[in-house]
Amino acid sequence: MIGGTAARRITPWRLAGVAVLLAGAAAFAWGLYNLMEIGTCASGGPYLSARPCPDGSGKYFAAVPLGIVATVVGGLVGGLGAWLVPIVFTVVGGASVLSGALGTSQGAFPFVFGGL
Repeated sequence: MIGGTAARRITPWRLAGVAVLLAGAAAFAWGLYNLMEIGTCASGGPYLSARPCPDGSGKYFAAVPLGIVATVVGGLVGGLGAWLVPIVFTVVGGASVLSGALGTSQGAFPFVFGGL
């Protein structure tokens, strides 16, 4: 015990958890950035959409929730539970601002959504 708390050691589980957290955050950012670039769209169903979704957009949609789940699980396994909220909000802000600055997103929405 050091200072009343157990010393935190680097273990293979923690390293694996951090690796999963980083991969999940990257997948989340990638999916969110691309969805913001696509904008609103719809495909399938009984209604006619004014703007159909481009081919392959489903992978971006799937990357967002899967990335969030991987980030949370990796953070908990890696012992970074207290950092999960700041990490997720930083990913959202970064992907949004990049979409506004580098992408085709127009207007102030990416910057407002990203927290600037």
